[in-house]
Amino acid sequence: RMYRGIKDVVAKIYREFPFNLIHVHVALPDGYAGMLLAQRLGKPLVVTIHGQDLQHTVDRNAACRHAVSYVLNSASRTILVSHKLKRIATKYCNRSDKLVVVPNGVDPKHVVSRPIESINQQKEGPILLSVSNLVRTKGIDLNLYALQRLREKYPTLRYVVIGAGPEEARLRKIAGELGLEEQVEFLGRQPHHQTMKYMAGCDIFSLPSWNEGFGVVYLEAIANGKPVIGCKGEGIEDFVEHSKTGLLVKPRDVDSLVEALDFLLSHPDEAKAMGERARKLVLENYTWEKNAEKTIKVYKEVLSGS
Repeated sequence: RMYRGIKDVVAKIYREFPFNLIHVHVALPDGYAGMLLAQRLGKPLVVTIHGQDLQHTVDRNAACRHAVSYVLNSASRTILVSHKLKRIATKYCNRSDKLVVVPNGVDPKHVVSRPIESINQQKEGPILLSVSNLVRTKGIDLNLYALQRLREKYPTLRYVVIGAGPEEARLRKIAGELGLEEQVEFLGRQPHHQTMKYMAGCDIFSLPSWNEGFGVVYLEAIANGKPVIGCKGEGIEDFVEHSKTGLLVKPRDVDSLVEALDFLLSHPDEAKAMGERARKLVLENYTWEKNAEKTIKVYKEVLSGS
């Protein structure tokens, strides 16, 4: 249906602008429509997979799995935003040489030098921050349980949650049941520039999500020099080396999360050094400019037939 809806528009664009290739983001439905357009126009196809296709869509049913595989095998190149996704993609693509990792990035211009004023005014102790859609796989509830266990040792620790979603009511209820109403603040969705100010003002960014294809939000926290906590086996492993540029915890494991938070809170100098090491790595290797350079390289390889 997407193909039928856009084919005439694309044909008109092609008459005015005879493009050389088609680049689509996500395999279904965009990639399938792009594949049909590429076949119709005789152009090579590049597909970028961000996570949903390989972490959810392929598990819906056999038809979806077949469609994703068909798109990957029809593309001249498939770009994956992390090595985790590339490992999964090899199950559905017959040629691993057509799979290439091009990570997402951050815009250094969005890094702020001054935190949001409300944090400065109220900051009596360390601030833990999460930014995400409030869905179960993000692990926000794990942070709440960890906070409750660490409350006696760190009574001034505050937890700020930015984002909205279907889990919000349950998370608020958990915070209330744990007696954390005074320590936890749910801010809902915030404009990007405001979110970056909160990142500049926090001490630790923790998102123990166990279903992350990549996670730009970790990069944004790191770009602000903050130590981050994520889960082992996820896309974050591409740029977080445990104990060097962040901490990796076991998925869905509160004990592991408590241990990581306790270490960062009790070793502020090392936490700061960890954040700075990660910041240097990200700003040198994980910017949108670097992403563009690698994507252009893919285009040149496809157009040269290599």
